[in-house]
Amino acid sequence: MSTFIKLFRPGHAEGSIVHTDRRLDQAYRFATAAVRVAGACRRISAVLTNEKARANPVVDHNAVIDILNDLQACVDELEELKRTPTAAMPAEVTYGFCDGWTIFLFECRTF
Repeated sequence: MSTFIKLFRPGHAEGSIVHTDRRLDQAYRFATAAVRVAGACRRISAVLTNEKARANPVVDHNAVIDILNDLQACVDELEELKRTPTAAMPAEVTYGFCDGWTIFLFECRTF
């Protein structure tokens, strides 16, 4: 993911191959927020719910703590998106997107 961010992060970062306006930057931030949520969900599956994890009676405590930290980082990122104004998306759409994912993340934390 860090290679993707380094190469395709909109803006003027050194090494970036994409240089565009704020709208693309905002779209990038919304897309990566959703990708990070998906990554956290895949980790939940790998550690707690897939066949291999269910077969193992011992849960990796550190992995669960890492997952909870990842989920909190996703919530923080979504809250930051709500505070960042954008001309590309009306505020009610931004709030709907962020709040919808935040509710989903809350449900993930109650696993």
